[in-house]
Amino acid sequence: MKNELALIILGRVIVAFTGLVSLRIMTHFMQPEKYGELSLLIVIQSMCGLILVNPVGQYLNVNTHKWYDQGSLFSRIRSYRVYLFSVSLISAGLVLLLFSEKVEDLFFSTLSLFLIVWTTNWNSTLVPLLNMLGERVKYLIWSVLTVVLGVSGSIFFIIYFSPTPSNWLFGQVIGMTIGMLGAKYSLRKFTLTAKKEKKSIITRKIFLSFCLPLSIATLFMWFTQSGYRLLIEHYWGVTTLAFFVVGFQVAGALWAIIENIAMQFLHPYYFRASSDVDNDIKLQAALSDFVNVLIPLYIFLGGVMLLGAKHIFYFLVDEKYYTAINFFYAAVIVELVRASAYILTHAVHVKRKTIMLIWPYCLYATSLLISVVISGYFKINVEYFAYIVPFIAVFFVLFMNFCMKKIIPYYVFWRMIYFSVMFLFTVITYIHFFEIDFTLTLASSFLYLLFLGLITLVLIYLYLKKSSALKRLVAENIV
Repeated sequence: MKNELALIILGRVIVAFTGLVSLRIMTHFMQPEKYGELSLLIVIQSMCGLILVNPVGQYLNVNTHKWYDQGSLFSRIRSYRVYLFSVSLISAGLVLLLFSEKVEDLFFSTLSLFLIVWTTNWNSTLVPLLNMLGERVKYLIWSVLTVVLGVSGSIFFIIYFSPTPSNWLFGQVIGMTIGMLGAKYSLRKFTLTAKKEKKSIITRKIFLSFCLPLSIATLFMWFTQSGYRLLIEHYWGVTTLAFFVVGFQVAGALWAIIENIAMQFLHPYYFRASSDVDNDIKLQAALSDFVNVLIPLYIFLGGVMLLGAKHIFYFLVDEKYYTAINFFYAAVIVELVRASAYILTHAVHVKRKTIMLIWPYCLYATSLLISVVISGYFKINVEYFAYIVPFIAVFFVLFMNFCMKKIIPYYVFWRMIYFSVMFLFTVITYIHFFEIDFTLTLASSFLYLLFLGLITLVLIYLYLKKSSALKRLVAENIV
């Protein structure tokens, strides 16, 4: 277990460093107007990924081990190609329909979005499959190459051509394509024993009972994560949108690192432990352990991010975007809630009751929609709106917890969560009332983050070492 965790951390450090460097480069070369245009394109990309692709991908994750044991996994995946191509065409059509007057270079923007949706969805299907089947080293190799080559390609395009949204996306396509083809090559040994019969990845019954409710839920999810940014652009303009997105993107990048490490390591064990959907006792135990390992840790790490906020921003974004740190404070809490809610939603995936996701996300999306419309209509400062979002998010995750417990009555170790929440509130109080402003330098920020990081790693190690829930999860055999 220790060797696996060390390997995962090494790969994630490389990916994280590359991704964080890309933030610095994007904010350095792109003016706010261009960054805002890129944000609009990414809203469409995320919509297609979440609403149209994610529900099928979740069904694939839940059934990976079952279909692999039956020998039908890869014949089902082959039937996926036409669907992903259709989704890519839809993304291109939406750009033409919605942004014909809002983005420059409409042809290249449309083409780049079509390609990034196509390659990203194939990459996110094949590369994680290596991890699910126990090939962690190959998974890490192609994950790292995807990010490194994608960022390298984007840097090349925006430096040697022009810093436009389409050029950034064209560079990302390079990395996604190489990672996708590499993963396909590495999966060959698993395909040798696969049956040649044609199998669809979902049936009409599964679409109606699992994918359609999940798509409706993810429609609301998409709005809460990025869709409402279309309204921010409408009410406050594309430049304000750029600053808003920078704050949320930095927080999102940091949380993506944490989630990737956690899910890469724990997902295979969790899905194997919960593969017998008729064993309610085992499902309850697996989800309880999953929740009690990760949520207290996430809350603690949210506090750590807030403690290092100013120094993180000093390193990661160009000085013309420094004022976006006010959005970053709110974004850390919002991303913490999103990540925690995702853990809880594993209840619906294993029990195939995705309709239960609709009400929590509907409530969240409706509350957010009302807030952004009222704030925009009355021309309230966008920073005030940003600080409303975390409060809405907290009520959402509490309601999500209530709904998920109706599906699987998992046990939550509230004592550990209480200690983590108290730490988070202490940090927020310190930042709001007691933090002193001072001139930042590269040396001081580096030393502060190094010291903070070392303390955090030690505390995480001690927490995981004593976690009985973690020990129970990793006792499962993946394949």
